[in-house]
Amino acid sequence: MSAAAGLILGPIFPTLIAILLTNVEAPLHGRAVGVFFAVGGIGWTTVPMLIGYCAKRSRVQRTFLVATGCAVLLMTLSVALYYQPGQGALRSGIVPDTTSRSLTRHSDVTVD
Repeated sequence: MSAAAGLILGPIFPTLIAILLTNVEAPLHGRAVGVFFAVGGIGWTTVPMLIGYCAKRSRVQRTFLVATGCAVLLMTLSVALYYQPGQGALRSGIVPDTTSRSLTRHSDVTVD
């Protein structure tokens, strides 16, 4: 079961790093990856502790609500950050180039 989860979730990490580095200037790549791991580290240490605390005080089945709440909170935060004015992949200047099927920045495109 865990091997299947690894195969399914494994491609997400390089995709997230690629998206992160696409939206951050080159001199800040190292810092951005560091912040990415720091924020992720906070999540992967506090959420299991919170689930364990809730399991001690209640039934283990009820801890599913904690995991679900964390997932909903993460999704809500992601959507809120994506739809901020001037932010997100669609608003950051990256648009599909219809001629070469690659990504092009708005600043590289000239409009006559």
